[in-house]
Amino acid sequence: MGSAKPWQIILIILAILALAGGLFVSCRGGVNLSDGLLMVDVETGDRFRFDTSGKKGTYVPGLNPDTQRRTLLPIVNRDGVWFLDDHFRSRLESIEGEHAAVDQSTYEVRISEASIRSGK
Repeated sequence: MGSAKPWQIILIILAILALAGGLFVSCRGGVNLSDGLLMVDVETGDRFRFDTSGKKGTYVPGLNPDTQRRTLLPIVNRDGVWFLDDHFRSRLESIEGEHAAVDQSTYEVRISEASIRSGK
């Protein structure tokens, strides 16, 4: 094997930097699953917390334990305002029916007065 040319070394360094940058961006954002996954019913605004400890998980859209319909999407709180999580906004289109609790232009969620319940 001969010595690497300068352009090849630069290309390898750029590839490593791109990989590191991509990993940083993908790990920095996302849903925090450390204490469970908080989801909202897009029709009613009711919130549900799903236990994600151990090997437990849930599907998105999640199953509403009351209606047995998949109308639950993950939410995040930004400065006291609830929004659909950026990573799951596209799933809203797959949910049939009214999306009365979601402003579809901003993805802000109108939370109901009901307390947070445990999901199954």
